[in-house]
Amino acid sequence: MLTKVTTEGTAHLCDEDRNEICQNFKSIQTDLTLDALSSIFLSLRTHDELQQQLKKLTLCYKTLENDDDKTRYYTGLHTYNVFKLVIDYIHPFIKVHLNTVLPAEDQILLTLVKLRLNLDFKDLAYRFGISKFSTSTYFKNTLRIIYLRFKTLVFWPDRSIILKTVPSCFKESFHENTTIIIDCFEIRTQTPSNMLAAAQSWSNYKHSQTVKYLIGITPQGSVCFISEGWGGRVSDKFLTQNSVLLNQLVPGDVVMADRGFLIREFVELFQVSVKIPAFTRGKSQLHPVDLEKTRAIAHVRIHVERVIGAIRQKYSILHDVVPITLLNTGGEQPILDEIVHVCCALFNLFSPIVPL
Repeated sequence: MLTKVTTEGTAHLCDEDRNEICQNFKSIQTDLTLDALSSIFLSLRTHDELQQQLKKLTLCYKTLENDDDKTRYYTGLHTYNVFKLVIDYIHPFIKVHLNTVLPAEDQILLTLVKLRLNLDFKDLAYRFGISKFSTSTYFKNTLRIIYLRFKTLVFWPDRSIILKTVPSCFKESFHENTTIIIDCFEIRTQTPSNMLAAAQSWSNYKHSQTVKYLIGITPQGSVCFISEGWGGRVSDKFLTQNSVLLNQLVPGDVVMADRGFLIREFVELFQVSVKIPAFTRGKSQLHPVDLEKTRAIAHVRIHVERVIGAIRQKYSILHDVVPITLLNTGGEQPILDEIVHVCCALFNLFSPIVPL
């Protein structure tokens, strides 16, 4: 289309040219508007998707609601209903202030996740959307409350109750007399900077620094005793002799232990019998009677090893190397002692591992 030129040298558009340019401008304006709207829409959708992904990565007690598989994975508890019962039992004793970042339910979840998966405090901080310092503080404070509320779950049952629930494998070999099966287990720790502490915690058995515990189970497999922690250097005999286990025994009780427990001389002073596998005492082989007794003891004593293994497997914090910070005293006793006791108490919430 041609244009007309004025005397001033400026071009003037004819009506047809002007209309065509206006239509093109409107078309371009419409296209830009649609592009802008499309971009905004995509941004919003991306934002929503990121929010959903972030919500999936963020942990809170509501994310476990009615999900037994997720509850088992993060807490070790079998069902969400059990987790809810734990929350209901602990919740009233957790103080929540105006500046508290996490609600009480999430403080409990954080603590259980730490026991179960032993995630680093920085990892937990990201998952719960709080600082690393707050994560550590919540864990230690809530652990203390759970310990105080749940420590009674590890208890020494009355003998009459034990006799009523003795599994058949014990009845066949020991005529319902076994009261407790004991063993020791060790938890590896970081090396203390103090040389004396490092020497006292060195375990010749584990070839590393450890904290050692004496554990006792009933014939049915429930944890009925857990000692305070000792440096890995102490013997099984010393630990037993210096624990409060002896205060729990009454005349007529029967204690079953491994041959490393040289405890008969002082345990029998309480009129308590001790059953341990026989020694060869320089002989090439055991007498057939002793061999049969040893096999019978080994057959049932293995249950305490199963319990220890199950607790370690369920709560990774007992399986990994424990940092020095968890060996410090949080209240009346070291934090690690509270951790071990709580893990044993939570284990007792499940069905006994030895069938009747």
